[in-house]
Amino acid sequence: MYSLSMRIGLLFEYSTINGGENSILAVVDEARSMDVQPVAILNQPGPLEDQFLKLNLPVCRLYESDDRSSKLTNDELSQRLRDVIRLEKLELVHANSMMMSRRLGRISNTLPVPTTGHIRDIMNVSQATIRDLSLNRSLIAVSEAVREHWIAAGIPEHQVQSIYNGIHFDQFAQRTSSNNFRQRYNLPEDAFLVAAIGQICLRKGQDEAVEAFSRIGSRYPKMHFLLVGKRHSQKSETIAYDERLDQIIHEAGLNDRFHRLGFCERIPELLNETDLLVHTARQEPLGRVLLEAAASGVAIIATRVGGTEEILTHNQSAILVEPRDIDQLTEAMSQLYNEPQRRTDLLSAAQSSIQQRFNIADRASETVQFWKDILRNSRDSN
Repeated sequence: MYSLSMRIGLLFEYSTINGGENSILAVVDEARSMDVQPVAILNQPGPLEDQFLKLNLPVCRLYESDDRSSKLTNDELSQRLRDVIRLEKLELVHANSMMMSRRLGRISNTLPVPTTGHIRDIMNVSQATIRDLSLNRSLIAVSEAVREHWIAAGIPEHQVQSIYNGIHFDQFAQRTSSNNFRQRYNLPEDAFLVAAIGQICLRKGQDEAVEAFSRIGSRYPKMHFLLVGKRHSQKSETIAYDERLDQIIHEAGLNDRFHRLGFCERIPELLNETDLLVHTARQEPLGRVLLEAAASGVAIIATRVGGTEEILTHNQSAILVEPRDIDQLTEAMSQLYNEPQRRTDLLSAAQSSIQQRFNIADRASETVQFWKDILRNSRDSN
């Protein structure tokens, strides 16, 4: 039987902080008030480890000096996890990504506690991956679109439950702009700021947002483009993609109105100064930045992919365009620049909609109940 304060191990693939990590951190923050003791299990040092320590939460390291758990064999990973489970008295281990859910499933029969995982991707995988994922007791999909994709791929329907990400509305709220970002980057106070926020990678489609800006930027001298995010991949195609973003702007002669901010910790403040979010993902399980922008009172243009339509409704709470359609995107950017009342109508509807469905307290409660059900079923079957 599980204790009053459940001790849940959270297994991470990386120690960087992107949407998936921010989402589970939000759950962790709430879960502590629900008799849950989260324990981070990390395979490398980095910002995520620092964040857990800042929250005064226990951290267990699978790595030793320059070692990384991604290099561990299944037997080595199993042994290290068994040690962590014993030392921390864990009752369940939950992986926070598809890849770590696969690795965890593969060794689940060697561990003394049940295993679960988060699936935050829509992607085609091998049947071996499906088999490994299915060895976990259960999985959380971040949207119905994600759940349906993985059921179609072969994971049993009863084994996947959709639980949306949630956000803290007191952290992301519409506030009077401080103009700190404008001052920091020497931008005019009346600049119209268009932002693309997310990890720099092919599936996020930032090249299409940048291309759209290069086409219309000269028509709107007050429009400035903020590219927010960092490239993590060292693959040659991703490096070339990243470099191409600068080349597009250079060829359009808009360098003075294109601002790369890199990784930004102060997203709430940035969103309070942003006029328009352009999210051109080619695939999006459930865009956390869309929730954050909507809560912050920012008008949104997004691609009609994945779980986006579970957050936003075309022409009611955002303008949704087809992925890779730069003409559509350019037209939408032009429309919302020229129609401030329409921006206001869209952002108001988006703000109202997400406050009803994506409150972090409700989503954390669902996640905690998911873990409790797994532990109860595990106890009953023993």
